[in-house]
Amino acid sequence: MRIEHLQVNHMEKPLGYHFPYLTLSWKVLDAKAAYSSQTRLLISLQENMENPVFDSGVKEEFHFCQMQVEMKLKPRTRYYWKVNVSTGLGEEAESEVSWFETGKMEEEWLADWISAKEDKTRMPVFYKEFTLENPVKKARLYIEARGEIRDN
Repeated sequence: MRIEHLQVNHMEKPLGYHFPYLTLSWKVLDAKAAYSSQTRLLISLQENMENPVFDSGVKEEFHFCQMQVEMKLKPRTRYYWKVNVSTGLGEEAESEVSWFETGKMEEEWLADWISAKEDKTRMPVFYKEFTLENPVKKARLYIEARGEIRDN
């Protein structure tokens, strides 16, 4: 028995989303039993799954391959998760650790807004070259585009 196809709101490893709800799902493959007898879902801020921020506890006779999770998510945060399933026939499986990452959510944008002269023949391209003084270990760029729809 094995657990695969871990998804968050029907997406594998979604990056930069604002989740109005959180449904984690998985597929149990090669099980002899028709249903699970115990299911446990863990969510952590650490890939090694230490100090979980959510623990469903062991759900007895939980016959679903998805779980709706009620928790307050932080913006711009990577969460790691896994699920453990066992059956009444003594089968046990633990999924690989998967992840999802939230976007900016309700945070205010702090930016210098830029624009281009209107040119109906092509889309503008914006870029900025810069140099970093130190090596980058991790970076994430959040971009928002706003435009006007004009009736001519």
